[in-house]
Amino acid sequence: MKDMQNICDQVRRDGREIRFVPTMGALHMGHASLIKRARHDRIDTNTADIDSAADLGDSRSKLKLGEAEKSPVVIVSIFVNPRQFNNSTDFATYPKDWYADLDICRQTGVDLVFSPSTEEMYCKDAHDQCSIRPPANLANVLEGRSRPGHFEGMLTIVNKLFNIIRPHSAYFGEKDYQQLMLVSKMVEDLNLGTDIFPVGTVREHDLLPLSSRNVRLSASQRRSAPLMCKILRDAKHALESESPNKNEIDLTIMASMLATTTISLVIDTFELIEVDYLDLRCSRDFSSVSYKPGCGFFDCQEDCVKRQLGICNDLVIKTRLLISIVIGEVRLLDNIEVKLNQREVIRQLRSSASTALY
Repeated sequence: MKDMQNICDQVRRDGREIRFVPTMGALHMGHASLIKRARHDRIDTNTADIDSAADLGDSRSKLKLGEAEKSPVVIVSIFVNPRQFNNSTDFATYPKDWYADLDICRQTGVDLVFSPSTEEMYCKDAHDQCSIRPPANLANVLEGRSRPGHFEGMLTIVNKLFNIIRPHSAYFGEKDYQQLMLVSKMVEDLNLGTDIFPVGTVREHDLLPLSSRNVRLSASQRRSAPLMCKILRDAKHALESESPNKNEIDLTIMASMLATTTISLVIDTFELIEVDYLDLRCSRDFSSVSYKPGCGFFDCQEDCVKRQLGICNDLVIKTRLLISIVIGEVRLLDNIEVKLNQREVIRQLRSSASTALY
């Protein structure tokens, strides 16, 4: 650990940028996409990235092509963190392939691999240490509700890695969107000074998101798993095309109906599939989204649309529809962006809705 700190200190003294990709190993092409972004991105720190800032709620640097005086140093960490597993079986069966991981790192241009032991990272009992406590409104819902302590363990190890490496920028996949939101908030709230860059989800040919846990699926489970993406796409279509004058809209009920309809198709394959959650959240603050019958549009608990109306008279709100399913003993995640309030009939309501708000 001390050696890595010394190396990173020297890199900074040399005037080179450190770009970091934290992983738990079992690398696949999804991880490779993070590494490639870290290797090839050019960053203009004077220009705000409007899209990322709108989605994640802070001011990040804009990526653009350009000349760099010195090439960045790309560091990948490989550490299976025991503290973010609330299920001991999941921890024990988490896939590990050190040599395959190193091959991917070599092929994608990684400069340094940091793979500390549990003793190095925690010194003693991993559950008897200071930790990062995430805000309840972000961490105790969805994944946090089903995996108590997961996000505390995740944020604690990410914070420790950031303190060791002190990266200028770090790259996280959008597949784990709740994790991405929490890491971004931790960096902002604790003034860590690291730019967080989201990277889009990489998928298999049948649209199943790449995941280290996919290798644990049986052949029949693997054939059924892409239904998770079908649920999301069907729900996205229903949400974006829903008529705005139906005051009885209830997103939770609609989501449950979509999930139940789709999962009924799986029963015939003799695979037990459980939908843990299917929920719609604001991309900016992760609060719940619902239809506001008095105004005629969708908004989140934090009233993002109301604030936008006061600034730019815009009703469109970016949201994320998130899902988690369990097939056998394998837990899978996915999400999709849903843009609400885009329809022409909604746009015609802008002036009257703005008046009704105030």
